[in-house]
Amino acid sequence: MKVNLFEKAYKSLNPEQKRAVDAIDGPVMVIAGPGTGKTTILTLRIANILKKTDTRPENILALTFTESAAGAMRHKLAEIIGPEAYRVNISTFHSFASRIISEFPDEFQVIGHSRHIHDFEAIEIMERILTDGDFKHVRPAYDTYSYVTKLVGAIKTLKREDTSPKEYSNFVKKLEKGALDAPDLRHKKGKYKGEIKGAYHTLLSKIERSKELALVYQKYSDILRDKKLIDFEDLLMGMVSVLKDKTNLRRELQERYQYILADEHQDANAAQNHILELLAEYHDNPNLFIVGDEKQAIYRFQGASLENFRYFQKLYPASILIALTHNYRSHQLILDASAELSKKATQLSMDKLIGRQDDKKPVDLFVFETRIAEARGIAQSVVNLRNLGADLSEIAVLYRNNNEASIFQEALTDEGILSIVHSSIDFYANNRVRGFLSLLHSIGDLADNEALARVLLLDFLSLPTSDIYILFEYARKTRHNLIGIISSQSKLSDAKIQEPYFFIDISRKLSSWSRIFTNDEAASAIQRISRESGFIAKLLRKEDGDAISLWGGFISEVEKARERQSGITLSEFFQSLRTLEAHSIKVDRSSFEKIPHRVNLLTAHRSKGLEFDHVFVTGLTDSNWGGGKDRNYFLLPYSGDDRKGANTDDDRRLLYVSITRARKHATLSYARNSADGKGIDPSRFIYEIDPGLLRKCDSEKESERAPKADLSPKPLPILRDKEVLRRMLMSRNFSVSALNNYLKCPWRYFFINLILFPQIPDSAALYGTAIHGALRDAYERHRVGKKIRPSELLRFFETQLERTYMGDVSYKAYLDKGNKALAVYHGEILKSPKNILNDVDIRDVTLNLKDIPSPISFVGIFDKVIFHDETRISIVDYKTGKPKTRNELLGLTKHSDGNYYRQLCYYKMLVEKTKKHSWVMEEGIIEFVEPDEIGRIHREEFMLGHDEAREIEALTRDTIKQIYNLDFWDKSCNQKDCEWCRLSEALR
Repeated sequence: MKVNLFEKAYKSLNPEQKRAVDAIDGPVMVIAGPGTGKTTILTLRIANILKKTDTRPENILALTFTESAAGAMRHKLAEIIGPEAYRVNISTFHSFASRIISEFPDEFQVIGHSRHIHDFEAIEIMERILTDGDFKHVRPAYDTYSYVTKLVGAIKTLKREDTSPKEYSNFVKKLEKGALDAPDLRHKKGKYKGEIKGAYHTLLSKIERSKELALVYQKYSDILRDKKLIDFEDLLMGMVSVLKDKTNLRRELQERYQYILADEHQDANAAQNHILELLAEYHDNPNLFIVGDEKQAIYRFQGASLENFRYFQKLYPASILIALTHNYRSHQLILDASAELSKKATQLSMDKLIGRQDDKKPVDLFVFETRIAEARGIAQSVVNLRNLGADLSEIAVLYRNNNEASIFQEALTDEGILSIVHSSIDFYANNRVRGFLSLLHSIGDLADNEALARVLLLDFLSLPTSDIYILFEYARKTRHNLIGIISSQSKLSDAKIQEPYFFIDISRKLSSWSRIFTNDEAASAIQRISRESGFIAKLLRKEDGDAISLWGGFISEVEKARERQSGITLSEFFQSLRTLEAHSIKVDRSSFEKIPHRVNLLTAHRSKGLEFDHVFVTGLTDSNWGGGKDRNYFLLPYSGDDRKGANTDDDRRLLYVSITRARKHATLSYARNSADGKGIDPSRFIYEIDPGLLRKCDSEKESERAPKADLSPKPLPILRDKEVLRRMLMSRNFSVSALNNYLKCPWRYFFINLILFPQIPDSAALYGTAIHGALRDAYERHRVGKKIRPSELLRFFETQLERTYMGDVSYKAYLDKGNKALAVYHGEILKSPKNILNDVDIRDVTLNLKDIPSPISFVGIFDKVIFHDETRISIVDYKTGKPKTRNELLGLTKHSDGNYYRQLCYYKMLVEKTKKHSWVMEEGIIEFVEPDEIGRIHREEFMLGHDEAREIEALTRDTIKQIYNLDFWDKSCNQKDCEWCRLSEALR
């Protein structure tokens, strides 16, 4: 541990924070308001546990709400305690559950042998249940599938609440009995004497709908079980069930995790709470440390309970309660403006937050005539901020619903301001990606004239526009199909097309793509069509950041589809996208990253945990914030607040969270009229804020008063902005594959390693991954003294190959190839020493380079480490493919590049510089898994000393400087027909 860094950080804490860090033993509950430094508290407390006790890092478990929060905590912890931070268990609840299930597969027979269901599969299953079942309330006659997404959402919530189908059915029956037995069920007198009261009619109607939900839930669960499918929520629900039933496993985990910390506890659902309880139940006063803030509980609709803190205190009466009240993010007027909201947002008695006193600017309130005027007004305010020198990436525009993003993005674009929408992925929301999807739609049915007409107008196909219009007129006159015209030289001539060769060429491509659409595996088909059509080149040339980001999401979906269904065709994959589109379901995108020169557009919910200099909270009408209707279609057993007005309280907390994202300034706004001219009420929450803390602004006067001169340079397109690219370099981990890619072709490095342009791995790469995985599993068993039979090695390989989900033809070929190779290689395992480690991950090495402001991180994974004694080691790297000679490995032959030897030298450098281990690497070994021509396993050993490490470090430093300076920008590599150099032409 870096004791000096810990002491320095500890001294900077305020008294409440020190108390939280020092409260090591027993149950502790910390109420941490926005900006009060909870991540700092969590990391310093972990460091303090390691400093003051003999607890090992592996015995500490820290659970977070998001992956980004887990990453931030680990990074901050590593700065204090060094590489030991990577031994502390820091993860989300779901990642933790996945890890335990992988570690104890025999205890999780059902979940461990099931596949994760995709959203479109859940939709298709639900449609089938409604079609086959006898339902009246969740299958209305006018729209059979209108309840599909509502049912799927309700089932997710029930699972988060750890409620089984049977438990939910009993819950609904109890509600029904309670309603029917109510003494005031019917009118006692008057005109309606004896009839059920209106309120109970509504309740009983919802009960009937809920009874059908219980039936659907049971059928849905049965189908998932039969198909060996699980959803995201099943991980936690299944883990709770196993921990309850398997006493030995529960005891083992209780002994392992001696200290447990949980972040964002106000948003924990019942399943997550049950996991905490089960892990901590061995002691009456367990070392359980939870952090949260009831005022920021905004996920009740996801099953989160607002009673978590009271429940914790009831469960552990001796728990210590600590309140953090010093806010280090916002100035005091922002906190004061949100104070009234926070009082109403919690039932706990809390002290007022104390903020920074460096700004006296109140929260602004803008009122606009219409929503369009509001968007334009916000865009003008952003321009004013930019002209005053504000960083655009530190500006956020928040809105209530995802579909509100476009109006603000368009308004900002009109003002010349770039923006990025942080939301779930809708592939059809971006014109460029939607164009490619329309191409796929047309390829699936070339006889569809209307679809093909749209495709012919796509800019990336580069067809002559004047000829397209002539073509359309000719098709209308002759009533011929477009595909028939463009594939016929005589018809094109008859139509007087000026440049017929363009149309003949595209008709051939369309016919070719149509064949692979139906027959070929989705991943390879999309790679081919996207490149041959010119879509990729146009995407790069236009430098549309949103489109590139969406394309990355699209490629990820293709890879997930291949995992779900081996050999899935493009036709089948495209149909799954159409299913999602039909039900307006978007693909989740959990990561958040600020991009230089771009304003952030995001929902209020998504802003949780983030902070910005300037925040605009928009659309503050009562229907949007506070006065919305009850969004619950079913009666669900929330363990927390389900009282009347709970939805309003949710909205109030959400507004509180939104305002407190701001460091320097917050602006609220709403439109007084709807698009059809009807008046709209402002949100009731505006009147809860002290009027003295709100500056009501006249939008027109403010615009006139704003600075007109544009004092900041216009941002460059993102892929040509040197500053952006340099930041990318400094944020990336640098590996030997990145180095080798740059040396082979700088543009190859640029696309693959720097901007992470989406790619789908080919079958050969997947085969190599499967071989590596099989050898890791086999050597791991060998290491612990278990004998590996040839059949077991082949089984390991087959299991790994199945996980790659390559097409059937490729799978059979590579299965045969791998089986033959491993049958020979098996003897090498038997001869191997047992004093080894497999898949050793090094990622704590950094280098400082002159003129580069931030250190560069270096990473590497060693396939196998052989120990000669406690410190002296050899590192083995496995290779598939034809064995190479020693001179080829060294790069001394005509067509060799020396990549493999360079890789060993790079590993030597990592071993010398890592603080994680005190090893001395004496040799590097390249081991070819596939035998040579006479059936022998070929391996080459290279003795490596400090000189080799020094030389590779010098080469790496020089390479990074070239990348940082973009020395390669106007150059191309020497390879003929290099695809990466061709792609680069779109940027130069």
